[in-house]
Amino acid sequence: MEQRSLVEAIVQEIRRVAQEEAQKILRRAEEEAQRVLEEAKERASRLIEERRQRLLEEVRKKVLSELAPRKLELRHKMLLEKHTLVVSEVNSLIAEVISEIRGDPQKYREYLVEALRAAVSSIASSSLVVHPCKGERELVERVVSEFKESLGGSPELAVGEEIGCSGGVVVRSSDGRVYFNATLDAKAVEVKERVLPRVFEKVARRAK
Repeated sequence: MEQRSLVEAIVQEIRRVAQEEAQKILRRAEEEAQRVLEEAKERASRLIEERRQRLLEEVRKKVLSELAPRKLELRHKMLLEKHTLVVSEVNSLIAEVISEIRGDPQKYREYLVEALRAAVSSIASSSLVVHPCKGERELVERVVSEFKESLGGSPELAVGEEIGCSGGVVVRSSDGRVYFNATLDAKAVEVKERVLPRVFEKVARRAK
């Protein structure tokens, strides 16, 4: 009887120990499964985020590549419009100044005198010919006659045939080798060539 009780006690102990061990194994298995699941979730989230970032970068690059030509085209168009506006404004200002000079006899006379003075300084010749614009021969002859008095006889000045221009004179050496264009048309071109590049440069800098 006692021997049976002892065997039963041993069997019960073995069962208890076995159950405890089985529970430990189950807990460890559950914990391991939970850890694996969490790592899988974290890895999946990371992969999803990486893919999302790659897609966003691809979209960004595609949009930029498609917009770049359009942006360049718009910038070119804007600069062209500004250049056109600048040229128009400069032409208007020059036209106003020329109109003011032509409309005021005293100012126009002063311009002719300055033109003759600049020509005499620029052309190394003892004899010069002054060509007036059409319809201005008498005026230019009077201005040349008065201007000659300040030269002391050198260089000699003669008035040549009229030429087609809107005002001013063209002065040349008597041998025709050197010309000095002092017409209002030439002066307008000179001003534009000097002013426009600087204005365009400022416009381009501001557009950047």
